[in-house]
Amino acid sequence: MSQTGSVTQLQLAQKIVARIVHDMVSPIGAISNGVELLSLMPSVPAPELSLIDESCAAAASRLRMFRLAFGSHKETDVFSHADSIALVKDCAMDGRCQLQCNCHHDIPRRDAQLAVLAMLCFRSALPRGGQIMIDEKNDLWTISCDCETMQVERSLWHIISGMNDGSDIQSMHIQFLALRLNLLAAGKDVDLDLFGSSPIIRF
Repeated sequence: MSQTGSVTQLQLAQKIVARIVHDMVSPIGAISNGVELLSLMPSVPAPELSLIDESCAAAASRLRMFRLAFGSHKETDVFSHADSIALVKDCAMDGRCQLQCNCHHDIPRRDAQLAVLAMLCFRSALPRGGQIMIDEKNDLWTISCDCETMQVERSLWHIISGMNDGSDIQSMHIQFLALRLNLLAAGKDVDLDLFGSSPIIRF
């Protein structure tokens, strides 16, 4: 993996994401606080306030998800069970996909990052939504989905397996390349089965 000084390109990208998310969280929080204050004023229409409040909540949940998926972390960072519960709620914010996380203990944040990137890959392939399951047993992670329709663009999934270098990837699909690079950085092998009755990513 190429480097910029002593920092790899992956680490540089993660630090940029962390900085952007950090700078965006404060203004979104300020807007949310302002909406709460406005709600105390009888002259402000409630439906409009509700719409702004819902938009703020959705933006904040997406930032939390992006910070986990694309941000940086230390080897010792931990993703708690409470964080997992919050993640399930965040994923349900758009109403399109539901997440079931069968991990009931604290885990390394690195593993949580990989699982969420895999989940984002599945989300992009579910035009009608569905349920995505994250399971962990003895440090083996399985991400699968239950859906009516799954659009499998082979070139994207080949990025995860290393059959495509991802050089021509579009920004909307960056999770596929991010998953591949983070799997390599973690020294993990990946197994894909996208064409059975229950599509899976396992690492």
